[in-house]
Amino acid sequence: GYDVYALSSIEKNIPDYKVNIMLSPVTLSEGERNAVNAKLKKDGKYIIWIYLADFIGADGSASVSRMSSTIGINVKTDTVSGKRFAVKFTGNNSLINGLADTCYGSSGTVKTTLPYVSDSSATTLGFLADYTSLLSRRTGLAYKDNGSYKTVYSAVPNLPEGFLRNVYAAAGVKNYFQNPKQDVWTKFSFFCIHNALSCSYKQLTQPAGEPS
Repeated sequence: GYDVYALSSIEKNIPDYKVNIMLSPVTLSEGERNAVNAKLKKDGKYIIWIYLADFIGADGSASVSRMSSTIGINVKTDTVSGKRFAVKFTGNNSLINGLADTCYGSSGTVKTTLPYVSDSSATTLGFLADYTSLLSRRTGLAYKDNGSYKTVYSAVPNLPEGFLRNVYAAAGVKNYFQNPKQDVWTKFSFFCIHNALSCSYKQLTQPAGEPS
């Protein structure tokens, strides 16, 4: 299960999540930026940033340095058009287990600002691609351990479920089912399994250390 919040909620009291996914928050207010720094960048939390984050300021100006500072990974940008941009998983990092040489990304051609990672201290997990070939070896997916927190950055949307499950495992998120198609929701003392469309047998895995 997961919870969805408006970006402005981060300035209020939100639960203490191990993984936070930021869905392309192109503009952050000063208060939101301060809240990210104070509440999310600590305790070894993972922050997954997608596409452009804090790229446009309150005055309408674009800044890769501001974006780089906010997400914790240095980036650059290009203006591109007529491509179906994707990321092709590359390497043998545990975050991409089972995903090597597969692609994810946009479903249609685009004309847009396309960011890419330019950070020698970040670990490349995938290169930008057009589904058929690699594009100048530019990093489109990367991981970086920033000490107090960890950054995962994707230049394109639609991160696959398998990748997210790998990140959750690395962050210590509870995983009750190995089947990625099983819908589960947990809250306080409640544990819910959606089984309306299937009468098949379900095997529940109790995470180590959990009370019976």
